[in-house]
Order: sequence, then C-alpha cells, then structure tokens
Amino acid sequence: TWRRHRASQGSWQHDRYTKLLGVPFWASGEDNSFWDDLYIKIKSAIAAWRDLTRLTQHGRVMLANFMIYSRPRYWAQAMLPPPHFNRQLEQDVHHLLWTKKRTLRTMS
Repeated sequence: TWRRHRASQGSWQHDRYTKLLGVPFWASGEDNSFWDDLYIKIKSAIAAWRDLTRLTQHGRVMLANFMIYSRPRYWAQAMLPPPHFNRQLEQDVHHLLWTKKRTLRTMS
C-alpha cells in the first residue's frame, strides 16, 4: 500500500524566509537575511580551521576553494547573491591568501 506522508508545513515568520528545495522564499519582500546567515556559517567554518599559519600557498588556495567558494555555489546558481556577500567572500579569500597573520575571526 502507498503511504501518504504529510509534508511539513513551513510557517512564515515575519521578515524571515522559508526554504523549498533548499532555496529561500520570502513571504514579503526579499531581504539579505539568508545571505547573511550563509556568510556567518562560511566564516565560522573557516575560522575554526586550525593551523592556518602552517599551510602552504597551494594549501590555502585549496582551503579557499573547498571551504569558501564551494559552499554558496548551489544558491548562487539558483539566485543572485547581493554585492556585499561577494565582496565579503573576496575579502576573506584575499586575507587568507596574502596576509602574513592568517587568522580569521567570526563576526560578532
């Protein structure tokens, strides 16, 4: 017999979004809360990486590709990221690759 599973009903929150197939949809007007949340997750993941100072240039490039650029790829193909999101990622990658003191802190 076929079972019918009831899909969980997403509740719309004021000034927030709900996800359908991983892509956010807003109840009223799109805002940057999704991109800000995603940026904080990416920044936290890269900041938690240990021994950034011991990585070679090639290792830092691989880390930037894996930990920074690959995470928002699905959403960037489905929707247009705001300019500040791209600018923040580029600044973090530039800092990771070229700064002598390679420490990244999470946003407070």
